[in-house]
Amino acid sequence: MFGFLKKKILDKAVAIQVKEISDFNLNLSRMNSDEIGMGVAQATHIRHNFQERLGVNLLEPSVALLQDASLPLAINKTIQEFQKNGNMTDAAGMMIWLHTLRSMGEFEVRPHGRELWKQLARGFPHVTESALNFEMVSGVALNFEGYNEIPQGLEPNPT
Repeated sequence: MFGFLKKKILDKAVAIQVKEISDFNLNLSRMNSDEIGMGVAQATHIRHNFQERLGVNLLEPSVALLQDASLPLAINKTIQEFQKNGNMTDAAGMMIWLHTLRSMGEFEVRPHGRELWKQLARGFPHVTESALNFEMVSGVALNFEGYNEIPQGLEPNPT
């Protein structure tokens, strides 16, 4: 009885995650590569902050989840706070990492994580320009070093 109920709850959670990442990927597919470049710059900056503050390497999402299984929940809460405060740029950058981590949790989500990084790679050629323009407008310098690194396990064309 409890096993059946647990499986139903897990199946529903996975279905929600697949829908959310699919919707996110659809939105990315509608964006120009220069627009995606800004999102990649922001996500890279966030990745460096996670590494510095928490010692979590988001480029190794499986390891990050082993270190802290509640990381997706914490990131989701942060996204909601950013959205509530009208900070959509940071929210979008955090969504990339939420979907990345979720992609490593359940195999049904993994192909969507690969598609996410395939879409994000379209923005790689525009990251430097986007980050520098952001700094000119906002006065905030983004750390976009290593922006073209794709998290382990989510390479668009695995070998």
